[in-house]
Amino acid sequence: MDDLRRGRGSRSSGEFNPQEVRSRSERVGPRSRTSRSTRSGGPGGGKRKKKGFASLFTWKWFVLVILTSVLLVVGGCTAIKLQGENVDLKKMKEFKVTSTIYDKEGNEVTQLGDYKREFAKIEDIKKVNPMLIEGFKKIEDERFDDHSGVDYWGLGRAVVKNILEGGKAEGASTITMQVAGNVVLENRTKTFSRKISEVATAWNLESKYSKDEIMETYVNYIYLGNGVAGVQMASKIYFGKDVTKDKLEPHEVAFIIGLPKAPSTYDPFGSEKKQKAAEKRRNVALFKMAEDNNMPPLITQQQKEEGQKKPVVPNGDTYLKEYGPTGDYAAYKELVLNELKKYGITESDMGKGYKIYTGLDPQLQKATEAALANKENFIGKKGNFEELMEAGTATIDVESGLIAAIGGGRDYRPGQMIKGGYEFRAPGSTIKPLTVYTPAMEKGKGEINRYSIVKDEPVNFNGWRPKNYDLSTHGAVPMEQMVKNSYNLSTAHMLKEKVGLGVAYNYAKKLGIHVVKEDENYPAMALGGLHEGTTPLQMARAYTALASNGDMINARAIKEVQDSKGEKVDEVGEIERTPVFGKEAAYWMTEMLKEVINDGTGKAAKIETSEVAGKTGTIQDYKAGWFAGYTPKYVTTVMVYNTDPGKGSDKGLVGGSYPAKIFKQIMDEGLKGREYAKFSKPPGVKDPKPPFMLESPRVKGDFDASQNAILLSWQNQDPRVKYKIYRAEQGGDFKEIAETSSAGYKDTDIEVPNLIDDITGFFTGDDKKKTYIYKVEAIDTQEEDEDLGRKMSDAVKVSIKGEKPKKDDEDPIDPTDPGEQPPGPGSGPDPECDQQMVKDWERYKKGKWHSPFPPPEPPAECLTR
Repeated sequence: MDDLRRGRGSRSSGEFNPQEVRSRSERVGPRSRTSRSTRSGGPGGGKRKKKGFASLFTWKWFVLVILTSVLLVVGGCTAIKLQGENVDLKKMKEFKVTSTIYDKEGNEVTQLGDYKREFAKIEDIKKVNPMLIEGFKKIEDERFDDHSGVDYWGLGRAVVKNILEGGKAEGASTITMQVAGNVVLENRTKTFSRKISEVATAWNLESKYSKDEIMETYVNYIYLGNGVAGVQMASKIYFGKDVTKDKLEPHEVAFIIGLPKAPSTYDPFGSEKKQKAAEKRRNVALFKMAEDNNMPPLITQQQKEEGQKKPVVPNGDTYLKEYGPTGDYAAYKELVLNELKKYGITESDMGKGYKIYTGLDPQLQKATEAALANKENFIGKKGNFEELMEAGTATIDVESGLIAAIGGGRDYRPGQMIKGGYEFRAPGSTIKPLTVYTPAMEKGKGEINRYSIVKDEPVNFNGWRPKNYDLSTHGAVPMEQMVKNSYNLSTAHMLKEKVGLGVAYNYAKKLGIHVVKEDENYPAMALGGLHEGTTPLQMARAYTALASNGDMINARAIKEVQDSKGEKVDEVGEIERTPVFGKEAAYWMTEMLKEVINDGTGKAAKIETSEVAGKTGTIQDYKAGWFAGYTPKYVTTVMVYNTDPGKGSDKGLVGGSYPAKIFKQIMDEGLKGREYAKFSKPPGVKDPKPPFMLESPRVKGDFDASQNAILLSWQNQDPRVKYKIYRAEQGGDFKEIAETSSAGYKDTDIEVPNLIDDITGFFTGDDKKKTYIYKVEAIDTQEEDEDLGRKMSDAVKVSIKGEKPKKDDEDPIDPTDPGEQPPGPGSGPDPECDQQMVKDWERYKKGKWHSPFPPPEPPAECLTR
């Protein structure tokens, strides 16, 4: 094609050297008589008369066809040109049309497309950075200086592709057509009819404006990512340079000219994937700049190779923070922009007046931004690593299924990667309810619940030996205790014995958590050590399956999109809800996760505005901490991570610390003034029946002088329980003395010192006080496991002081025995009276008793005699 356009002469000279023309006398073709005879029509050499269909094609018909074709082409071109639109490019400096974002209530809250830009004159750019202008031509439109607005060869390719793909045209847009399509035309649908309008508008532009004016419009209007448009602002946020004053290096030029194709995909401040894509695109642009094709090379091969070795943006986001745009709801706006691409609407289309209805909750979004900006939320008790901490959050409205708020980062700027949406980190223990606990209850069909006993003992799964956070084991524990305290050992046991790796892995996929094949292992499924990690937004979507009683909500930000004429964009459909868990299992899980907040690892997340259920998560070596919490109306996940663990680990970075504190601030401020919300039991769901659980007897003991017995009592348990009583004297060994099925025991086989011995012992130093020590063992007669079926009480000590001596035939009367009644007055034998006792008592009553202790009181009968 180059030969056709410029001839076969020297490319540098630009001279046109036509092919050598043959003379009339030179014979061309076969020279034999036979061939001449054939050409002349036969052996006789005369003309052969045309017959049949061929006779219709005379020279008159040929002329008529040519004229008709010309008229059709002229008419068609005129018709196409009339479809084009006109715009005054000189007014582009004031050109400002935006799209509008509406919140969950339908209120207008902010705009999209109001990008930050600084107009730069084409002549000023050419003086300092001519390579930048030529670079855009090299990448976007090599024949820009020669065509009249349309690259017909490229357009032909697009038409063929449009036919092959059934109506979707793409490619072949010249710079003029891009100005026509991105600046002038409102219809952004990739159809053949739109391509025609684009062509027509390009023709109009070319007929009215110079190439420099068109290029000036292009380099000032084109969107170049991170909330800026035009090469001036792009140069500033990426390299800190003014294109009219500072010369750009070849690799810097290459990066800027490579951006228009997909500015958000090639974001050097985005995820690792985007950073790699940005570097790759920059290197492709350098390759094109060094290429010798329709345009001469702009750089040497050495410059290309040197440029490909340099970092894309050596100063990181320093210049973005200095020059980049700021504004309300920046992270949420970026989230909306990313979603719009799914519907074929790009950043460049934001000047077309779209109306975008979203789930944005302004109060929650502002609370999120304030919580992430609050430095106090990142300062712990175990070292100040605040400057290393970064965070992201996501909040979903359970009722609408829309994203209510998104946390972009601690110091988020427009265009940066949204930490809450796209930052991947292993989720730690926040995965447990999703892959182990709820699946176990689902699979158990009611047999596994908060009361179920799980072994919290050491495990060894193919060399993997997890440990609990407190480095201890807890034996047989109820499931609720395991969940509340986030025990790792019992979780691993439950995964292996009650769920299964394959089942857990499939639940993770069904819940939308990013997992790869390498994650089908115990560390990943039990403790959340995912190979590539997940995002706060993914985890928030997954937790909606618990908050909405079993259905996972594929939440998004956009509810509806209308074009400038008020017509809906058809691609935006209904929110998808995927059944994952049964209502019973989801509700039972919520009840246990409420205890995590009330008395477990998530106490710091307890809020004043609603009931909360949630789960903490901590990554090994304190690299990150998570909190996934939900109220009856919202799910919020918080991820805090160390941006540079090599500089030190903050041992305070656990799920129950910074992440829980941030959750609390978001919810308290974001829900302030709203009605307190409580979880409700779904219709038809019953609470799990508590199974019998053997308890250690809580023993009380007292000496009853009236019975000369020690009375023991403890809490009543199931009739299946029997009790063994053990007794020891001070300094002696315990011996079994009895067995009973009741909740008490009377020990009469004891020695009771009398009061006189007590008194004399006081003076002689021989203490006659008697002490007995008891233990009671509860035994579950239906439990086969002896460790689970026996519980021993704490020791109870009972001391007995001296009592008055009784006759040998005087037995204590048990008032609890209905067969024995105390004797009435005058009944029974007269008691024997100790005359000395009576005398001592009389002296005591008369004040003549000199001992510090009163004498024993004689029976009343003795005093009345």
